[in-house]
Amino acid sequence: MTAKEYLMQIKDKRDRIRMLTEQIEQLRTDAESVSINLDGMPRNNGQSSFEKLAIQLAETETQLTQEMSGLWSEVMRAHSLIGQMSSSQRQQILTKRYLHGQRWEEIAYEMHFSWQHCFRVHSHALAEFDKILQKNNM
Repeated sequence: MTAKEYLMQIKDKRDRIRMLTEQIEQLRTDAESVSINLDGMPRNNGQSSFEKLAIQLAETETQLTQEMSGLWSEVMRAHSLIGQMSSSQRQQILTKRYLHGQRWEEIAYEMHFSWQHCFRVHSHALAEFDKILQKNNM
């Protein structure tokens, strides 16, 4: 696995967590709008809409917890590996882009780099990180 593939997995997991969080918010909104039948009469469809939403919400929250746990351990490992890099600029680029999920515009602005220089440092950072990753996987 290359350095970029490894780091992209972390970024993808962060995006998945964001998506699950949005899904949970939508399920909660939907559950609040469902009326509960309190008349005690049996239903033809078995479960009520509210019950189905509650089950889906609980399952999605469980998925989110699992994803967050996996992300946490990967981020801690990545921080440790990135910390072995020789240049603080390279460390910052990888951390901002892959661990914090920042856009290139934000990174270039914060680091006072042109876009071209930002991409150049990123390229060197990936090459160095690739060596560190290979050394630590052996």
